[in-house]
Amino acid sequence: MVSTETELLKTAKTIHYPVVQKVAGLLHKTDQKGVILNVANTEELFSNYHKLRDIQGAKGIIIQEMIEGKEIYVGTKKEPGFPPLILCGAGGIYVEILKDIAYALAPVSAEEAIEMIESLSVFPILKGVRGEQGVDIKAFADVIVKLSQLVVLVPEIAEIDINPLKANADGIVAVDARIRIQK
Repeated sequence: MVSTETELLKTAKTIHYPVVQKVAGLLHKTDQKGVILNVANTEELFSNYHKLRDIQGAKGIIIQEMIEGKEIYVGTKKEPGFPPLILCGAGGIYVEILKDIAYALAPVSAEEAIEMIESLSVFPILKGVRGEQGVDIKAFADVIVKLSQLVVLVPEIAEIDINPLKANADGIVAVDARIRIQK
């Protein structure tokens, strides 16, 4: 994360393109045009920095490696009197529109996580279709299980949204996350 041009200059010397630049501090970055993909060089990096830092609520600019993969989602939610709810599904900017979500109460076993994934409408896409490589389903299930374990161990976590995770045959990488703590 960078907050000044000096920090950006230092970072620009260490990164490998293409990268993603996104505004830090906003909940729905895409709605505010706060995400720029496939930044190819230092000139674009600086130009985008100036655009992004002027967005209201910007607390800095995050620069990340551009990762290819299908976008998936995992999250947790707590309701009083119940164990934490663990969610997974289609991710990215369409998560609220597609509503392709599976859920279970924590703790979630590896078998339950696989069942959750297999129940998704996008499961055939995650397995791979028409010559496209699928995603690492076991790694996706492992993320669900570990997230479930985390919220059981740390009861102060009221909500987690990890969206998107970029998934491919080599594994899964979280590219954005939000955690809400409640005492």
